[in-house]
Amino acid sequence: TALDGWLALARESPADAPWMAALGEQVEQAAGALGGWRRLGRSYDVLGETELARDAYARAADLAPGDVAALAAYADALGRAAPADGPVSAEEVAVYRRLLALDGDSPVALWHLGLAATQSGSDDEARALWRRLLAVLPPGGADHDVVRQAIDGLGGAAAGG
Repeated sequence: TALDGWLALARESPADAPWMAALGEQVEQAAGALGGWRRLGRSYDVLGETELARDAYARAADLAPGDVAALAAYADALGRAAPADGPVSAEEVAVYRRLLALDGDSPVALWHLGLAATQSGSDDEARALWRRLLAVLPPGGADHDVVRQAIDGLGGAAAGG
């Protein structure tokens, strides 16, 4: 499709090229084109334009509020656009809650909501979320070990597994 051609061009051209504005206008005119917003988000990702990617993924998520992949892409883009060592933002928490409501086993949602809970001082909530996460991760894997260590790091009387 024409949008796939734009994506290929994105890999070879600077972010401020006129074609990028044209792609944005094309997607904007096809306001209901979920796939177009996703491709635009990926194009911006390729170019390292994290804020513009976030905005494109937000539009995709708005068009398909029940689409797990659209919400996951938006949540990921929010995280990449945020400061590296900053707290999980309220906007991220809202998106991860929506994602968890659609997919109760979403590892990314469980992890980030647990992080947000620790940042707000809710260690019991973090522990509960991360225990749910342990149940969906393969035992013995690196991710499982990281989550186990995070739970153990919470301390307190209920720290055990």
